This record gives sequence, structure tokens and C-alpha cells, in this order.
Amino acid sequence: MPALVVVGADDEYTPVSDAEDMHDRLPDSTLVVIDGAAHMPNLERPAEFDAALAAFLERLAV
Repeated sequence: MPALVVVGADDEYTPVSDAEDMHDRLPDSTLVVIDGAAHMPNLERPAEFDAALAAFLERLAV
């Protein structure tokens, strides 16, 4: 099952290293690290988050 792993570059609760580990363990995953965001990148950097989600969903539509 495809999965999207999104993490804020400055997230202290779920650090990038944890997101990288999730990405490594999910066979069909995409990892996106959003600069200038912490634990809630969808609220902190909505344009970047939305772009990552749109690109992921576009890949699924093929």
C-alpha cells in the first residue's frame, strides 16, 4: 500500500530520523521533509504540505 510520510524539518516530537525510519520500513512510501515546519507542517506550511499531498495523490491516480 502506498504511503506518504511528511515531517517538519524542525519537529522535535517526531524527528526527521523517525520519519526516515518509517519511510525505510514502508516498501512503497514517499518521504517529504518540509523546511520551516515543526510538528504540524499541514498548518505551519500549508502550501508545501498541499503540494506534497497533491503530488502523492497524482502518483496514485495513474
